[in-house]
Amino acid sequence: GFKNMLAGSSPETLHGTGDSRGNHGVVAWRYTTAQDIVAFYQGALKPTLRVITVTLDSKPVGIIGVSREGGIGKYFSEYKDELKPYLRSITVMRAIKASMEFVKDYPGPVYAMAGHKEGARILTRLGFTHVHGDLFAWLN
Repeated sequence: GFKNMLAGSSPETLHGTGDSRGNHGVVAWRYTTAQDIVAFYQGALKPTLRVITVTLDSKPVGIIGVSREGGIGKYFSEYKDELKPYLRSITVMRAIKASMEFVKDYPGPVYAMAGHKEGARILTRLGFTHVHGDLFAWLN
């Protein structure tokens, strides 16, 4: 199943790509390719995306970025269960930081939903503005 990556991550100001060697595998991130989307979603088509892929032993296990749906920017993240032990890794934090370039470059407002307090804290820390309830916005 998929989880919201913002749930267990605490981004910091970090730069560059990298990997984290954990007890069970190598976690890394890269700019997403069409093949990553097909592998992650098992062939399902998705809206226009600008995303970062987080890999575990070269297998896509998480994505974070901006989708364009009906002209509206949506900041989102999803991950598979096997990434959960690595969510607080420096590599995942760097991926979150790198994904913010897509938010900053989006030609208009970008919205995000925080389904819990940790997600709201992270969105606030990233610079999103709380709008109402679980809704946050990046107002360019």
